Amino acid sequence: DAGPVVEELARKHRLQDRVRLIGRLPYVDMMRHTRCADLGLTLDKDSNLNYRYSLPNKLFDYLHAGIPVLATDLPEVAAIVRRFDAGVVLP
Repeated sequence: DAGPVVEELARKHRLQDRVRLIGRLPYVDMMRHTRCADLGLTLDKDSNLNYRYSLPNKLFDYLHAGIPVLATDLPEVAAIVRRFDAGVVLP
């Protein structure tokens, strides 16, 4: 769970009023919040083959919600983001 790290970074950079962590929600509620978001994050580490070659569901949730995606440069995720011009892939 990255929540504590994100909260600490928000505090450190004085962004508490711009970052909102809401925890786990039922899918319908999660999608309602996702559609209101400014950006979807899929920032997985290239730590094993599963992360390297899998596609997280959240990527498709972001595409469905019509919000831009900020993603790490994992091959499959990057290919989708670039193919559909859905956001930015970090180097």
